[in-house]
Amino acid sequence: EYKNIVITRHLNSDLDCLGAQFALKEWINLNFKGKKVYCIGENHNKYTSRGFIPKSDAIDFDNEEYLGICVDVNQFSRTDCGDVLEKANFKICIDHHNGTPDNFDYIYVDSKVISCSQIVAEFMLSCKTKKMNKDICKYLFAGISSDSGNFYYEACDSRTFEVAAKLLKIGKFNQYHDFHEIVSLDTLEDTKLKYELFNKMVYDKDSGVAYYINSAEDLKRLDVTAHAANEKVGNFNRIEEFKIIFSASEYEQGLYRGSIRSKGKSIVEVATKYGGGGHKLACGVRGLTIEQVMSLIEDLKRL
Repeated sequence: EYKNIVITRHLNSDLDCLGAQFALKEWINLNFKGKKVYCIGENHNKYTSRGFIPKSDAIDFDNEEYLGICVDVNQFSRTDCGDVLEKANFKICIDHHNGTPDNFDYIYVDSKVISCSQIVAEFMLSCKTKKMNKDICKYLFAGISSDSGNFYYEACDSRTFEVAAKLLKIGKFNQYHDFHEIVSLDTLEDTKLKYELFNKMVYDKDSGVAYYINSAEDLKRLDVTAHAANEKVGNFNRIEEFKIIFSASEYEQGLYRGSIRSKGKSIVEVATKYGGGGHKLACGVRGLTIEQVMSLIEDLKRL
């Protein structure tokens, strides 16, 4: 019903929120003529620069009504350009995270699904009279693949594979050349960074908890952002001895954001205690002092 549609995503974007966001824009443009659809948020340093995900849009309307949709997040404070979302005349939330959503007009949250891209894909596939193209299918497949650890994590079930197979069939793209070859391969600099972070790793053998902490000085020396440093935590999740892995990086003076990954124990309660949240085995936190970072590590050890 709205001429103007603004789609937002969470802060520190990943391939799931980006895939869901740009697939939704492409799908609306393909099936509903005359709409002005905007994907807003900070461009991703890897996925945008490599040309896999388009650059974000600049809004070019003033004082007009618009529909706001957020994907892969259910709180305004965790939304990139959350102020724009809050001002929308009608607000829709599509998400798969735990936690209590903010005050949206329409909410669709399924925390049992591995990715937000899968939720969006299932919705589109159910609309039998609507069209899907290669880009839509490619973006959604990438989001599902990314959030599932390339179909590795526990929450990846038969539904996930069924949706991925349908996207490959409809989109007629090559999952290696059209996706993995562009965004999954590591550069030499990526590999060097992982080596540096691994050498900083502290491993508590008794609890199976491993962690690394980056101060602002560390990040400057590594020439990397706090988000990019924390993003690497998933690379260590397949080390057998590491039962829980935590990374923390200073993003503002005296404040740290962190990423937690677990192989089996639910980490949601610990993340929630420190103002964060997420999934059973993958959570994020932010706004922590170094003292709170160390306290969180002790709570993880007790798990």
